[in-house]
Amino acid sequence: MLIVAKPTQAFSEKDKFKLDQYVMNGGKMLWMVDRMGINLDSLRGVPYFVPQDYPLNIEDLLYKYGFRVEPNLLADRQCSKIPLVVGQQGGQNQYDLFDWYYHPVITPPAVNPHPVVKSIGGVNLHFPSTIDTIKTKTPLKKTVLLTSSGFSKTQYSPVRVSYDILRYEPEPSWFNKKNLPVAVMAEGVFPSNYANRVSEEMTATLQEIGTPFRAESVENKIVVISDGDIAKNLITADGSYQPLGFNQFNERTYANKDFLVNTVEYMFDNGGIIQARDKDIKLRLMDRAKIEQTRGLWQFINIVLPLLFLGIFAIIFNFLRRRKYARS
Repeated sequence: MLIVAKPTQAFSEKDKFKLDQYVMNGGKMLWMVDRMGINLDSLRGVPYFVPQDYPLNIEDLLYKYGFRVEPNLLADRQCSKIPLVVGQQGGQNQYDLFDWYYHPVITPPAVNPHPVVKSIGGVNLHFPSTIDTIKTKTPLKKTVLLTSSGFSKTQYSPVRVSYDILRYEPEPSWFNKKNLPVAVMAEGVFPSNYANRVSEEMTATLQEIGTPFRAESVENKIVVISDGDIAKNLITADGSYQPLGFNQFNERTYANKDFLVNTVEYMFDNGGIIQARDKDIKLRLMDRAKIEQTRGLWQFINIVLPLLFLGIFAIIFNFLRRRKYARS
């Protein structure tokens, strides 16, 4: 199995041909790809930042296998927080935590989840893009493993990213898309990206290792995740590292490691271990956007309504009591 984690430089045609024939001969691949070049450090000391596409030169390869990572950024109301300066006190900066929509927390579906994501918690992504599935020459089974929440949106390149988005209370109309794919798996027979166009150099490369050219793969699996940082451990100032998925701002560990380990195990053993494993059920994140929309209703039900019932009971009780003793 080959894991390609956050490439930032272009692949040569020779390397792409090697990867293609690796897949054709049964090699499994896990791609963790950042389409847009941006991180939190990009916004440090500047009013805004315009991310550019990474020139990876793998778009045709992934397209042939049924994937297209879109040149956009996903923003989601269900997200983790980042600290920002809100003032000063005693000469020291004062910080507060704010929702950062470009760091979505992806919760797997509760109904009929795939074995890879069954019973795992939220997965924290950093500046992901959306993934489209493409019809291929050979039949492939495509499964969306992770999607955005019901309150998300996309911003296509060129896009200006800044902290100004946090100045305003988000309107529901801003986040009007839902279930946008960010991790997709394809299973089956993959077509070669180089069918009917093998050069002499490519032929010589295959002859060196004694392998014939294959135009179609054996039964295989490929997974594409639109975030290269999903497998990145936080390195602290003293050189130590935190667990995979740890968020230093809210000091919470998300299920990034569980998701990646499950993905690798499923790709290797057809899901036998995944399905047989007895997993703990973890609490899901609440739908924060829905909570805000219905806050007044639930406050009325939990605070006003009990007092109203108590008042009605007191009136009826006093009425019956007076009526009883008046007769006496």
